[in-house]
Amino acid sequence: MTPSSSGTTGASSQGSARNYAHDALDEAQDKLHELRHSVDPVVEKLAGNAQKLARQSMDMANQARQKAQDSLSRYADATTKYVADQPVRSVLIAAAVGEMVAIISEYALPSSDEACARHIGQTVGIGSMEGASSGHQHALHGHQQCHSRAS
Repeated sequence: MTPSSSGTTGASSQGSARNYAHDALDEAQDKLHELRHSVDPVVEKLAGNAQKLARQSMDMANQARQKAQDSLSRYADATTKYVADQPVRSVLIAAAVGEMVAIISEYALPSSDEACARHIGQTVGIGSMEGASSGHQHALHGHQQCHSRAS
């Protein structure tokens, strides 16, 4: 082979490889273009469905809010009418409910004195011999805190 014939062969194979790569790139771009056109309607449909669902959810929330407002308004009107028609009975019912709440809260929530007594009892260790001197000092400190809270 002569040097000039091998140079021509190299140039022609480079040209065919370049043409092959160019053709492959064009084909890939065509496929991508087709894919984009087939995906766009699906995406648009999904977006439309999402918007429709969001609108329906908002409508349902507004309807529930309106129902709650209507119910509250009816109960408020009925209560107002009852108080206007039966003022003495309404006051007695309110007093009884207030007393029940006070009794329940008295039993459910410990008073500050009970909480302090419990704190002191736990610190000293009533009923055992633990911490005779240091426990007593902690108890006095806790007792002072309880009294400073109560004052």
